[in-house]
Amino acid sequence: MLALATGCAGASTTSDTSALRLAIGTEPSNATARAELARVAAAEGRPGEALRELLAVVELRSLEDRDRGLLAKLLKARGRLRLAVGDAKALADFRLATSYGGLVDSKNMSDSYALCAVTALRHSSEFRHGKAEGCLARLDTADAIRRWDNLDGLALQDVERIWSWFESAGAKRRALEVAQVYVEQGGRELSRLAQWRELHQWWFGDTKPLLPLSAVHLVPDASTALSRFRESIARELSANAHAPESLVSEWNAPEFEASANAILRAYRDDPALADRLAKRFADTSAYGLRESAFLCELFYRLGDPARARDWAEALVAIAPTLPAAMEAAGHGHAAVGNAERAGLFYTAAAAASGDGGATWARAARALLTGGNPLAAVGAGRRAIGLTAKGWDMLLLFEVAVAQRKLGREDQAAKTLDGLWERFSPAERSSAAALATENESGPGSSKTLLGPIRNQLGFRSSMRVLPTTI
Repeated sequence: MLALATGCAGASTTSDTSALRLAIGTEPSNATARAELARVAAAEGRPGEALRELLAVVELRSLEDRDRGLLAKLLKARGRLRLAVGDAKALADFRLATSYGGLVDSKNMSDSYALCAVTALRHSSEFRHGKAEGCLARLDTADAIRRWDNLDGLALQDVERIWSWFESAGAKRRALEVAQVYVEQGGRELSRLAQWRELHQWWFGDTKPLLPLSAVHLVPDASTALSRFRESIARELSANAHAPESLVSEWNAPEFEASANAILRAYRDDPALADRLAKRFADTSAYGLRESAFLCELFYRLGDPARARDWAEALVAIAPTLPAAMEAAGHGHAAVGNAERAGLFYTAAAAASGDGGATWARAARALLTGGNPLAAVGAGRRAIGLTAKGWDMLLLFEVAVAQRKLGREDQAAKTLDGLWERFSPAERSSAAALATENESGPGSSKTLLGPIRNQLGFRSSMRVLPTTI
């Protein structure tokens, strides 16, 4: 039962390791013991623990020359993992690795500067936007991204690259601005026009995009209210689909299977042992974001929201600038009924995400699932205020469900009246039937982080990076 996955590199059971941990527990300022434990942990495949101990040694100002290379190697490994999921802290890791003698690939440095820039530009605060200039100034002078705010004269392929840069980072409003330039300059690639139209509807709602006449025939007419309502429900059900018996395959994490099984077996008999195994599992990566997110979801599906919340909080400690980590922490607190603290995390996540409406929509559902319909109504209202008309119909329906759970039938009826007005007379009976059919959906999800698992690194297309040194 103690054996974790191959990726765990064999859990340490030596008396030396136990003695070192005891020495550190007795005297936290014991730099010698920390450095030795770091070397052992790195050798045994626990780079997370190794990095944590070496950084503690640095804080104690006791790092030895022989450990500088190991520290630089661990920092580079964590920086690459951060870069892969869009965590702007990658730049800090690469810089620190360089200060300890590590050689960082020039592309990694360039990508991390670009990531810091787009993270700042994605934020809702204008103050944050000013921080992008310094990062972009570090890019190669020939890099088109440096001209994101002045696209005049740029080749169409460079405009398209800047658009992709913004969109892949979740900076949807900026992406829309660049996409408009792409269309105006004659861009007619069909998949790109479809993406541009989707961005336009996300921001402007029901209004039709203004197209040059030569492009009008390439873009289909806007969908009906009923089809948008149906599509919104389908997306919601897809995002919250769950199969507890196949979490590993659902999250595309086959390398986690043995570790998950060991933790599950331990949890049935001894939850404290499961905690120790979970911690060792998280330490098998120099970063630990994917591992911690997986553990959060695992414990939530085991019916242990308190442990799920603790691992969700760990995500913020690991990636304090990553919107998905902030949102996950909000979901963790929503699951245990702490709506006030959840709201703090949701507010920060929405501001940094580039799509506050979507963040607050997921927050409303998590709060409803956590048994707090009052907070869910508030979150739903915020989501509606940040969502374009025509795509907020599911939110109106879910707010009405929350109001009913509060016993506010008059308010729920008024909210539903506002919803039915969105449909043509011929569509209303079908829309009402669709709503009735899915009324048990909001608040009944059995997944905590499923809707944001892609943002936490669980993408089948994500480049696989090494998690051990």
